[in-house]
Amino acid sequence: MRSFTYLLFILFTIPVQSKLCFDWKVVEDYLEVDSDIIYESSGLSSSWDFSGQRFYHINDSGSGASFHISYTKGKKLDSLLVKGGSADDLESVDVGPCLETKNDRKDEGCIYLADIGDNDYERNNLKIFVLAEKDNYKHSRAKIKLQLNVSYRDGYHNAEALMVHPHSGDIFIITKRSHPDFKTARSILPRIYRLKRETIIEKSKHRDEIDVVFDYIGSIELDELVSFSSKKKYLVTDADFSPDGSKFALLTLGGILEFNSIVLNENYLEVLSKDYNLIANAPVLDQQEAITYSSDGKSLVYTSEKKDKNEKKSDPTKLLKLVCKD
Repeated sequence: MRSFTYLLFILFTIPVQSKLCFDWKVVEDYLEVDSDIIYESSGLSSSWDFSGQRFYHINDSGSGASFHISYTKGKKLDSLLVKGGSADDLESVDVGPCLETKNDRKDEGCIYLADIGDNDYERNNLKIFVLAEKDNYKHSRAKIKLQLNVSYRDGYHNAEALMVHPHSGDIFIITKRSHPDFKTARSILPRIYRLKRETIIEKSKHRDEIDVVFDYIGSIELDELVSFSSKKKYLVTDADFSPDGSKFALLTLGGILEFNSIVLNENYLEVLSKDYNLIANAPVLDQQEAITYSSDGKSLVYTSEKKDKNEKKSDPTKLLKLVCKD
């Protein structure tokens, strides 16, 4: 556990301790989207420039370089192609600061599409597309501002969770599980990798495509924090920072955990009592793979890659909402 505490200490530098929420209200029918379009939801993110008005969605592998926009006020879904982009296994989407803006949550936001799925641990073409948030996209196409060609310093990894810190702009990837020998995936413990914003800015001067390497910074010892009924339920499928960057939500197949982004000391009991929380009353969906904080940070919204067995194929894809009552 000591290593986990130290990891959180070095991960983020927020000046004050955030207050985790321990009392959540469940809104099961918060929003519905067309299941013919969002048919295998694998990533979800709240808008930055259009706060409270829209969400960005991606489908799982096979959907190519594309994303979708849903609206909270009845407007039909928009579907966008990434102009000139190709993707094998999109797994996550997030919104964070654009590279040319200051490290401030009030600055212009960019969409980060993560083509980082690697089930066979052999891909040499992992990518992250950085796109500008816009009111309207001409001809249903989004132009790439910057393409990051991704690798890891210590080998191949399969990941479904990417999050961009809203202040530092650093990008974090959390693997689905550990891969200690880079040949078989036996461990359930997710690993965290980081790419610093300064590195991206330095390498991307006058370029729209760069090669980047993510560095390992630690593992999350989930098996010491929670007890799930099977190893499969520990698998990490998505993650997201709160809008102020002070905490983050981690989605696994077994539940949702919320963590403070900073730990003030290395005391094991303080980590257990103050610095993380399993949201016990959150309904566990079959193959839940997408989560985001609301734009105001007061709620979590999540959804499943699969339909409930009692739902028809034509039934809409549902987004559930957890509202903090604290």
